[in-house]
Amino acid sequence: MKSKIREEVEKITGVTRTWLEWQLADGQSTKTLVVEVGFDTDPSSGSHDGNTILKIFEVFAAGKTTPVVSGLRIVPKDFPVAMGPS
Repeated sequence: MKSKIREEVEKITGVTRTWLEWQLADGQSTKTLVVEVGFDTDPSSGSHDGNTILKIFEVFAAGKTTPVVSGLRIVPKDFPVAMGPS
């Protein structure tokens, strides 16, 4: 079962999937909602969709009344995975 905030964000046209990432810092764990979108997140790109990004922000803010997640990250579908030093 997915969290309610994930279900709501996934209803937005342009969102391809969501997941939660966990982090531990200074003995505190946090969860970040990661939202994958099917367009470029660079505002200079012709395929950028600022309206969808704003809608994601709105749904996230509205669902933030519960401590399910502490942060939001929006990434394009073809976003390169972060790599360590090579």
